[in-house]
Amino acid sequence: MFAALSGISLIGLVLFDIYQTIVVPRYKPSTFRLAPFIVGRLLWPGYRKVAVGQTCPLKDVMLGSFASFGFVTLFLVWMALLVLGFGLIFLAQGSEVSPPINDLPTALYAAGSSILTLGSGDAVALSGTARLTAIAAAFTGILIMAVAVSFIFSLQGAVQKRETMVNTLESRLGSSTTGLGLMLRYKELDLAHKLGESFNQWELWAAEVLESHRAFPLLSYFRSAKACVSWVTILGALLDASALTIAATAGEATGEARLFFELATKTVQSLASFLNLKVEEESQITEEEYAQALTLLAAAGYKVRAQKDSFQHFAGLRMQYISHIRALSTHLVNLSPSLLGNLAAEVRLTAVKAESRGTSADVIPVNRARKQYRHLSLVR
Repeated sequence: MFAALSGISLIGLVLFDIYQTIVVPRYKPSTFRLAPFIVGRLLWPGYRKVAVGQTCPLKDVMLGSFASFGFVTLFLVWMALLVLGFGLIFLAQGSEVSPPINDLPTALYAAGSSILTLGSGDAVALSGTARLTAIAAAFTGILIMAVAVSFIFSLQGAVQKRETMVNTLESRLGSSTTGLGLMLRYKELDLAHKLGESFNQWELWAAEVLESHRAFPLLSYFRSAKACVSWVTILGALLDASALTIAATAGEATGEARLFFELATKTVQSLASFLNLKVEEESQITEEEYAQALTLLAAAGYKVRAQKDSFQHFAGLRMQYISHIRALSTHLVNLSPSLLGNLAAEVRLTAVKAESRGTSADVIPVNRARKQYRHLSLVR
């Protein structure tokens, strides 16, 4: 009797996990579930540690393969637990099967044959309850196979939709995956008036990422094609661009930037929470870095606010998301976005040249910085 109850409980746990993971994906961190525990707590920490210790080509291959490895492992764990659960039931019904089942290995074999619908005929159910168990095992096996195939297609569709926007933004960001670089790129191409429309599109993308990755946490482990332009880095760069638009500039897409900022901030906070990440407060951006960003924006043609009035506003906005972006980047082994990126060196170099010529540092040209964005690096 104890074996039968244990088997029923184990089957119920597995079916509930599959139902919550695939059929009705509304994961709550407070609810114990097998899938997030196996993938996020058991497999990923050790796998990441091994992958990070490898050389660059092998490291990228290993990290890029984890999501598929995690799904296959999760599927095998589900099947193994189902075989064990039905095996315990068959063991409890051993006298109702011909030949009688007297040990666990034989019961596991009978359960596996039923779940995989092998139809070997080695064990024949004699009573109604044993026959019902065999039929339930076969039905469960067929159902799990069908659900697993549909789950694969759902994951692939969500990843492709996410990466379409990542690839589009890669070309717009140019050689520097920063929000500041994105704003300079738009100004260079005379697209600054389209910035509000772009924020609306990015808002929809952030909403899709929030819904899909919250429903299927395994999606977070599917990597972008290039580590330097991962979806986490892109999301951080867009948040920097929206924060700069809100706090540092005047009159250009402020409302649209605010709408995107609110949703994207909720997205990174929710994803960090769903992955049970430890979020540590990041050090604030310095006024010197912010002043360099304002210099580049002003030289590009944006109407910028006074540094004294806008710095605290920008720092307060950035505090809401940067720690969560860093936590996601660290957990998923992605590059963490910065405000200036490789533009900081350009600002310092140009300022030195301007001082050597006796030119005012307040009107630093950004021709060298802009050249980084004129030629898109489609293949890096």
